[in-house]
Amino acid sequence: MAPSFLIFVIALVGTYGGFVLQIPSYGWILAALSGLLGLFNLPRTLRAFALILGIGGLCGFQSQHRRIEFEDRLSRLPKQYERIDGIVEEVFDTLEDGRRIWFRSDRGYRLQVSLREGAALKPVFVGDRLALWGVVHPPQHALAPGDLDGYWFALARHLDGYLRVSNPFKVQVLQTHAEANFWSQQRQKLRNRIQEAGNPRYAAVLLALMIGDTALFSNEQKQIYQRVGAGHLLAVSGLQVSGLSFLFFVILRGILLLIPAIGRRSWASCPAAIFSLSAIWSFVLLSGCSASTVRAALMSSSLLVGLLGERSVSLWDAFGLAGWISVFLWPESVLDPSFTLSYLAIYGILVGGMLGAGVMTLPLSAYYFGALAIGGIVANWILVPVALFLQTPAILLALLGFVSSAAMFAGMIEALCEGLGDYLGGYWYLEAPAPWQVVGSLLGISLFFMAGDPGKHTNS
Repeated sequence: MAPSFLIFVIALVGTYGGFVLQIPSYGWILAALSGLLGLFNLPRTLRAFALILGIGGLCGFQSQHRRIEFEDRLSRLPKQYERIDGIVEEVFDTLEDGRRIWFRSDRGYRLQVSLREGAALKPVFVGDRLALWGVVHPPQHALAPGDLDGYWFALARHLDGYLRVSNPFKVQVLQTHAEANFWSQQRQKLRNRIQEAGNPRYAAVLLALMIGDTALFSNEQKQIYQRVGAGHLLAVSGLQVSGLSFLFFVILRGILLLIPAIGRRSWASCPAAIFSLSAIWSFVLLSGCSASTVRAALMSSSLLVGLLGERSVSLWDAFGLAGWISVFLWPESVLDPSFTLSYLAIYGILVGGMLGAGVMTLPLSAYYFGALAIGGIVANWILVPVALFLQTPAILLALLGFVSSAAMFAGMIEALCEGLGDYLGGYWYLEAPAPWQVVGSLLGISLFFMAGDPGKHTNS
């Protein structure tokens, strides 16, 4: 295993511990300081233990601090009906003839606001300053195993409460374009362009692929993907980022090689890698920086930076580096299902190929959703490689303004999922496993694949 991967695992355990365990802050600080001091004072044989203690303590303290900040924001939520002023950060249209907005209040907390009935008719745009009247509902823990835990999900998504407004007189626009956010405005323009030019059904697929917006999906349309375990296709995932980064690099490098002054000196790789890095992170910012896109962008960046330094970077190193950077900078992201499913899928690919990706995510799918799409393991052998060749041109064409052509590729993805669902689709409903059962299953699956080919999992 690569050292960066082992550091990622240690950081991940410490981060979960900081969120879940009731250890005082000074306990985490003491562990971190003891570990860091031990690196310089302990014998070489004990330095590995000191490293574990130091990294785990540091990450545990950081994640606990994020939870304390979250609890502080929750304490500032209004306890009764009152006026709330703030800025609109995102606007989503929904199928229920309503709108959903992300709203940052002047008091520091962030709300998801559902505008229904008459309130949905109010012209509200990104950057507007609003006054809202209503009762804010704080996030709640799950009532039963298998239900999505609203508390942890809200912490992961930086949401502090929920507000529903139906009366148009309870929504007042105080100032239009009060605050500029370049990437939020670009996402809104992209939504408008795709919804106006594309078929509504395929527009929903394009928006899901590009910015992770599934608000326009009907339940029937979602079932098409869920029956074959292809819900990951309805999110901005590492598949798109990896495909785009490879495409950007290969195309630009090919163009530069045609220039004699550059081609003769083998200078094409460096500018191609720099341009690809810029394009990848621009797409990540446009898509909203979900956990899976950040992971894929960090992995791709590691490989491209290796090209710049003329050094080969193994996939294990790139995976571990992406993991511990994500955990260190955004510890709350580990609570998001998209984070755990994305990283487990890549880990499964590294230890067991496509079969490993499907099997490795089964225990967590059972924990989160209380159901398994067993046929999805077979379906994804077909879907993942084919979807890569359909998603990449769909995204590029939509970004370039050719929405109708992009919708054609989006329709192919949905048709393929629907066809496979007729033969392989279906759920097995089961009682949600306990956390220790999930961890035990993941360890057992890992040992199974590693025992099959031990040399495959070394850092090469």
